[in-house]
Amino acid sequence: MKLFAGPFIPLPGVLSMRSISACLLALTATLAAPALMAAEAKPAPLVMIVPFTQNGPTDNVARPVAEAMGRVLGRNVVIKNIVGGGGTVGARQAARARADGDTLMLTNLSQAAAPALYAQPGYDPVKDFEPIGLVADVPMVLLGKSGLKADSFDGLRQYLDKGSRKLVLGNAGKGSASHLCGLLLSHSLIKEFDQRAYPGTEQAVADLVTEGNIDLLCDQVSNVLVPVKAKSVKVYGVTAAARLDVLPDVPTLAEQGLKGFELLAWHGLYAPKGTPQVTLDRLGNALRSALQDPKLKKDLLAIGARVAESDKATAKALRTRLESDVSRWQEVVRAERAPPR
Repeated sequence: MKLFAGPFIPLPGVLSMRSISACLLALTATLAAPALMAAEAKPAPLVMIVPFTQNGPTDNVARPVAEAMGRVLGRNVVIKNIVGGGGTVGARQAARARADGDTLMLTNLSQAAAPALYAQPGYDPVKDFEPIGLVADVPMVLLGKSGLKADSFDGLRQYLDKGSRKLVLGNAGKGSASHLCGLLLSHSLIKEFDQRAYPGTEQAVADLVTEGNIDLLCDQVSNVLVPVKAKSVKVYGVTAAARLDVLPDVPTLAEQGLKGFELLAWHGLYAPKGTPQVTLDRLGNALRSALQDPKLKKDLLAIGARVAESDKATAKALRTRLESDVSRWQEVVRAERAPPR
């Protein structure tokens, strides 16, 4: 039998393989289009620069805020830790970021102290940023090593007055909240301390607990709750105006005679200078909504932080606080004869 070897001619009403393939491809493209469009429409993550170490006190404030703002904005907010120079390295990068609202910075009171501590930080903390709002305050606690011969703040002052030796005050590096607390304490007591800097808070706290190289440490309550509750350090007082809910039995330094002494590690959220006002308004609203998030409040309360009220989570309130503290730290550092380097 002779086989037909000519070209294939499809019968009327019967689809060719090529036609079937084309139909399948068209159907696949049609079904995939919504998913592709959704993927393309998904916004890129918003970057929140934290100019201090991961798992440090400022980072511990920033992460719940980033999560809550992400839920409000409907986009991921990722933390980018850029360390160095007491917060100035990260702040410098934040100041130079594109002013489109996709890069923010959450930092602490070091933003205000930078001009007093560094001759050329590389940015102006007021002029090179757009304030969005205050985020939270974290009170601080003055601690001593367990072997220090002073059981109270009054006893510590008497020990200092005797002047038998200069005590060593630890901190988490120049420009850190603990460094600033030490400067203010020295300024208020009119006493000199030897300052010993560590790479971070964790190392400073560990050295105090093990009675290593430092006698005193003034740091954020979020960093020291564990050794305080374990009674492995001496507790001399808190730096807030009122006693803390997490440490109700610890008196303030002010009520123990250090009149007017108050220091809070306040945290603020910033955008680069030139960010459009409509974007700043959107971010400000998102911040205020995020600060009402029950999970955020619970997370920050657990580390002793006090969430900013809505009237403080504003650009105006943050700018006022920043400008006031820039002047404050200029005065303190000048009095302590710690000139910019």
